[in-house]
Amino acid sequence: MSWLDTPFPSQLAFGVQCRPGWLTTIAASVGGFEDRNQQWEDSRHSYDASAAVQTGTHYKALLNHFHMARGRLHTWGLKDPVDHRVEASQGIVADTTENSPLGKQLYKRYGSGSFRYDRRISRPISGTILVYENGTLRTEGVDYTLDYSSGEMFSAMAVATVTWSGQFYTPCRYDTDDLPAAVIQKRPDGELLVSVSGVPILEDRDAR
Repeated sequence: MSWLDTPFPSQLAFGVQCRPGWLTTIAASVGGFEDRNQQWEDSRHSYDASAAVQTGTHYKALLNHFHMARGRLHTWGLKDPVDHRVEASQGIVADTTENSPLGKQLYKRYGSGSFRYDRRISRPISGTILVYENGTLRTEGVDYTLDYSSGEMFSAMAVATVTWSGQFYTPCRYDTDDLPAAVIQKRPDGELLVSVSGVPILEDRDAR
């Protein structure tokens, strides 16, 4: 599998149904008490794009992307219609020495306090990212560099002083190798109205 540089069609992404999820196992005793365990350290997002496809033009855009992705084979970026932005109050970084002693990973923070959740952002969108040190805007290429294929930033700035804002893609793959569709009717202008029975999409956490 490879990373497909062509993201999910923007004209369809707005109509995608989003479903962030966790995996929790629950064991109930005879007395009705429960033992709950979290199986995933990170959430996983799933989507359904069937409602976004309404016309023949929509279907052609989807079909082109589906074939480029070879169905379930390749991973690509989806701009989640309800969760693709990071405000400076949410954008944090954490040290990582995987590639460099100056390496820092981008995260988006949800909530606050001891129950907060930090989501790793691996596909920031070029041209949208702003990085701040103690509230002061810094310059890319001068004060830091950013790997847009991993979300890793390289800088001597201390993580406690750094925040960021911008947009990001969720790495995804199609969760089907079939793309069934049917023509419902033809409009007076010649455009076809199309129904698609299901376009399941799943976040690819390995790509992060």
